[in-house]
Amino acid sequence: MMGFFHFNLNKRRPCANICFWIFLVLLLQNSRGTLSVSNYLVGLGSYDITGPAADVNMMGYANTEQIASGVHFRLRARTFIVAEPQGNRVVFVNLDACMASQLVTIKVLERLKARYGNLYTENNVAISGIHTHAGPGGYLQYVVYIVTSLGFVRQSFDVIVDGIEKSIIQAHESLRPGSIFVNKGELLDAGINRSPSAYLNNPAAERGKYKYDVDKEMTLLKFVDDEWGPVGSFNWFATHGTSMSRTNSLISGDNKGAAARFMEDWFEENGGGQAYSDSLQVDGVPRRVSNIIHNLHENYDELRELAASFQSTPGRPATRFLSVARRVRNPLRQADKPGFVSAFCQTNCGDVSPNVLGAFCSDTGQPCDFNHSTCGGRMSCAMAEDQDRQFRKAVDLFNKATEQLKGKIDYRHTYLDFSKLSVTLPKQGGGSEVVKTCPAAMGFAFAAGTTDGPGAFDFKQGDDQGNPFWRLVRNVLKTPDKVQMDCHHPKPILLDTGEMTKPYDWAPSILPIQILRIGQLVILSVPGEFTTMAGRRLRDALKTALISGGSKEFKNVHVVIAGLTNTYSQYVTTFEEYQVQRYEGASTLYGPHTLSAYIQEFKKLATALVTSSTIEPGLQPPDLLDQQISLLPPVVLDGTPPACPRNDLMTEGTFALVEILHGKDSWVPAYDDDDFCLRFKWSRPAKLSPRSYATIEWRIPESAAPGKRRENFESGVLCDGCLGNQTESNHMKKAVSSVITKVKARQILDSRGIPTVEVDLYTNKGMFRASVPSGTPIGMYEAVELRDGDKGTYLGNGVTRAVRNVNEKISEALIGMDPTLQSQIDQVMIDLDKTEKKGELGANAILAVPLYKHIADLSGQSNLFLPVPAFTVISGGKHAGNTLAAQEIMILPIGATRFEEALQMGAETYHHLKYSGFSVFPCLNATYTSRIESIREGLDLVKEAIGRTGYNEKIKIAIDVAATDFCIGAKYDLDFKSPNKSGQNFKSGEDMIEMYKELCNDYPIVSIEDPFDKEDWEHIRNFCGLGICQTDLFRRAVLQVVGDDLLMSNPKRIERARRESTCNALLLKVNQVGTVTEAIEVVKLAKDAHWGVVTSHRCGETEDSFLADLSVGLATGQIKAGAPCRGERLAKYNQLHHSNRLKKYQYLLIRIEEELGDQAVYAGEDWRQS
Repeated sequence: MMGFFHFNLNKRRPCANICFWIFLVLLLQNSRGTLSVSNYLVGLGSYDITGPAADVNMMGYANTEQIASGVHFRLRARTFIVAEPQGNRVVFVNLDACMASQLVTIKVLERLKARYGNLYTENNVAISGIHTHAGPGGYLQYVVYIVTSLGFVRQSFDVIVDGIEKSIIQAHESLRPGSIFVNKGELLDAGINRSPSAYLNNPAAERGKYKYDVDKEMTLLKFVDDEWGPVGSFNWFATHGTSMSRTNSLISGDNKGAAARFMEDWFEENGGGQAYSDSLQVDGVPRRVSNIIHNLHENYDELRELAASFQSTPGRPATRFLSVARRVRNPLRQADKPGFVSAFCQTNCGDVSPNVLGAFCSDTGQPCDFNHSTCGGRMSCAMAEDQDRQFRKAVDLFNKATEQLKGKIDYRHTYLDFSKLSVTLPKQGGGSEVVKTCPAAMGFAFAAGTTDGPGAFDFKQGDDQGNPFWRLVRNVLKTPDKVQMDCHHPKPILLDTGEMTKPYDWAPSILPIQILRIGQLVILSVPGEFTTMAGRRLRDALKTALISGGSKEFKNVHVVIAGLTNTYSQYVTTFEEYQVQRYEGASTLYGPHTLSAYIQEFKKLATALVTSSTIEPGLQPPDLLDQQISLLPPVVLDGTPPACPRNDLMTEGTFALVEILHGKDSWVPAYDDDDFCLRFKWSRPAKLSPRSYATIEWRIPESAAPGKRRENFESGVLCDGCLGNQTESNHMKKAVSSVITKVKARQILDSRGIPTVEVDLYTNKGMFRASVPSGTPIGMYEAVELRDGDKGTYLGNGVTRAVRNVNEKISEALIGMDPTLQSQIDQVMIDLDKTEKKGELGANAILAVPLYKHIADLSGQSNLFLPVPAFTVISGGKHAGNTLAAQEIMILPIGATRFEEALQMGAETYHHLKYSGFSVFPCLNATYTSRIESIREGLDLVKEAIGRTGYNEKIKIAIDVAATDFCIGAKYDLDFKSPNKSGQNFKSGEDMIEMYKELCNDYPIVSIEDPFDKEDWEHIRNFCGLGICQTDLFRRAVLQVVGDDLLMSNPKRIERARRESTCNALLLKVNQVGTVTEAIEVVKLAKDAHWGVVTSHRCGETEDSFLADLSVGLATGQIKAGAPCRGERLAKYNQLHHSNRLKKYQYLLIRIEEELGDQAVYAGEDWRQS
């Protein structure tokens, strides 16, 4: 609806058999319908689209006084993608917004084309709104829909387009084998017909087919991942998004957005499978209060004054990026398991109100007039409100869903000019007649609004006459001609919007219609609000068309209408309802035959779907972005940036936060502005005042755990133990120890002579420099290095694009941030990049941002160790000019007592290899190479060198096989570099296992890296399971099997390796995963599995020594940085050396070794347990 615009589971053992069948039945029941064979790929995504929480008129009621001034809870774009493994796919996006916008759809499709080509187009992408009347407006392109928002609001538009794109990217990148189940059920007392007089004008025989005058059926889809189980649900149910009244000024998703938030929290907090029951909390979600609009405490004013009297502690400057990591639902805190996404979608809600207690006069309490919804002729009729019930029904349907969707994925789409469609209708006596739709126009009753949100002046519903005064006003804008008036009869035209084009089009003419098919489910995407009976007619007509097409595929078809989809064109009534000219009829833009036109054209799409034929795309709708006018003034005066919420939308962040104290000094987020019990309110004492007020109102849930809490205004102030403190924003200041003032990147050369990125970071305390190592990409699971690709410059290896990303995008985002807040900095760059593998900005650009001294604090490490170095002394594989297949042979001085001693042992052994007549390999790891033809020959040389030094019991050997490089099919070619292959070294996986067993028996090998191909999970699992032991300083220890190419530092592959026991150590390469924060998380995954961790260099290194700091900070116990030779390698080892010589070496930068002091401990014999 839109107020003035109201756009508002042996015979010899029978007992055993019986028990078996009982068990199977119970198993099937316990699976709640999720035991199945997947036939689709399923992906889901969700992203914040909240928008400006200040100064912007809200979309829906068209009440000029309804200006956003805070957040009730956040708005989101939620997406599902369903795809055939090698075929079609469909995308459905559900917006916590009033409706879809043609301009938003156009720009989203442009971005998808640029990113994915023709994978996602207007044909298979649907964007639908839930019709909340409590979201910022100004994002549509036609004049009539943006009048009250003072024109186009770019900030509203951008955040929706960005959010849709990011939710689709998330869904696309999370596509995995899965199943979909459908369930339906009746939900009573969640909606009533607000225009019963119009509904009663439909034929009695037709009305007699239905029990209710509104649709009571909810249709729900349950998405089940083959590995993780249920991952989401989308449902469609008809009721208006008008539980929040026309006087509400807090951004809210209303009843459907609320139900979605309840459902997502219910699933996450109940372990993702617990059936809902009334024995749970009243609202089913302990974090919430169930009412969308809760009652105020009787002493509310007194309590607020008391809260305001508390003196707040100083806050700190905050931006959206700082608040992201502090959110209660922060994705950084989630495991690798997909987050649960739930959407409550809109359907034919045109005449359905959620305010189920009926319409009463606000002054007398008497029922409103039946036909006109007035009170003695006055527009003071309002709806009594009740609480949301959709969430409870959805949980019930979700838990009981058993019907699996099976069959094709398909879609059809076309654009139609609804201003002049010819429609063929049957005549009563036989034959047919052709009628036409009309250019858009709105009747007088549209200005009357509805009982959910009455209009203004003396307009009333049911007016089929109009009045002279308003006709005069109308004629000033545009006088409709007789043809237009006759076409719309009996609607008296108030605004002839379809024929008004100054300064640009007031209303749409070209509209999209679309069918999406997922097995036996068919979704009809309509660009408007169909009334109950209009929706019923459309669904029935399409179901008949699909079944009568002769295909058995549609025998048990489910048809749902997705309302307010892809664009917006107001209401669609039946022909009979149109005659009554209540609000819905007056807002049916294209005349009395609009519904007939929709049915006719949707039948064409259905026929094309059944016959697998194509359909003409139709005329493209206009893109009016460049013509948009905005009269909304900017934030002219603001004494304390970012005091006004328009300065920083805190997208995926929060304006308000309640934290609870754990232990002595650990504050854990408990509630934020996406919780019902916590509201953020903002206001100015005057329109142009430089002062502003921010208020947190927290209604403490009964389920809240006792303890000390503090509240945060994430736009500034922090207060300890306060109770909803109200504080002027110009007191929200605190000096921070360091602030980023400038970020400057440049292109330099790494140790191979290949370009990489170096960055200078300036703060108020000085300039700090870091550079990025680079390596040879392994595969699709590691983060992407962004290279220029220009073969004329550095053979295509230039990094000027990555440099530009740092200087333009990353720099702008980081200026003003505290450089010690590593997780927030990483989240900024993750948000900027938007891709799983860092393909947008490039991992080389993201990692170039200097990494700082608090790694130990970030990772929660209190016991720090200096790692055992794995010195690479012989190179082979594809990096060396010999015929040795294995990539590296390394030595580990685990018998040293200090790192200084370890460095000495490594260097001496390295130099003793010279007596073997080696030459230094100049290009990569500064290691030795010669005409070594076998791994045994290399191991013999290393063992001999160790013997010369006298460190026989103190130095052990590790080898990096890098078997992926010489795996051909299911065989391993140990002669892959030999020009004269004998075929004797072409080995199976079993042969390789026997070879490794013999090597470990003959040499002091304690670690083998990548012994098999990165996708040969079977053989590496078998090898690791052997439990080969070595004597490790007089102790027996299981051989360390390291995953590098196998894991690629990718969390999903690490999780699989943990489950399948395919290795017992991780090789950590930060620029494979992308950011320091993500590196910390994968190290935690490894350590939780009791794995060893090896911090590793890349083949293309720089003189940046951060790798050493990272190894100590994360207490990995092992570091692999090449040979003890050359500057770019020694930079790491020397840095670790300095950590033991703090009294002698003092640096200007406060590095991690200064924190260790005399307590520096060398890992030594504990190299794998650190």
